[in-house]
Amino acid sequence: MISALRWLSFLWALAALGVMTYCAFQWFPNAGDAKFDEMRLGFVIAAFGGTPAWVVLPIIGLFQRKSLTKMLFYPHLLLPALAGLLYLWGLLLPNGGL
Repeated sequence: MISALRWLSFLWALAALGVMTYCAFQWFPNAGDAKFDEMRLGFVIAAFGGTPAWVVLPIIGLFQRKSLTKMLFYPHLLLPALAGLLYLWGLLLPNGGL
């Protein structure tokens, strides 16, 4: 059961991070332009939609750190960290940030 939850949350986090990254690369260079507001909206929806997976992944990773190899343990911590950094970057945009 935990293994299925781990893989589901991992795939969910990857999909949300992929959408966030795509929207970020479309929106960040043109943050002040109103034509790119739908990319801002997609970025925020992916950030909030991926939150359950980003909360569950580190918890499962920490509880199963003895049974996971390093190759499987570090992505449990890196995916939420990358999403957090990307979200923070979106907050700190000079013109038209979140």
